[in-house]
Amino acid sequence: MAGDICRLTVVYPPEAEDALVDLLEQSEPRLPGFTTWHARGHGFGFASASHAERVSGSVSRGVLVVVAGRERAEDLLAELKEKTPIQGLMFWMEPVLAAGRLS
Repeated sequence: MAGDICRLTVVYPPEAEDALVDLLEQSEPRLPGFTTWHARGHGFGFASASHAERVSGSVSRGVLVVVAGRERAEDLLAELKEKTPIQGLMFWMEPVLAAGRLS
């Protein structure tokens, strides 16, 4: 993978994971792949936190990462906004200097 590629990171409430994964699996053109994992969010946004999350000082979050061309990542963000309006969804994009498989 070379050229104008970026890493799109999306942070979301765990209950939104199925909808996000379904959308990415059905998105055209097909994505080469993506990764999800569970995380703890710290800082702002505790309005919808459970009592246990307020006590611990962190909220449960999912993280999704896609490495793709910048235009494809921007299209994917527009598709996410249109098809899965999720409260509390946050994203950022970062340039990727290189990516590929070692074999």
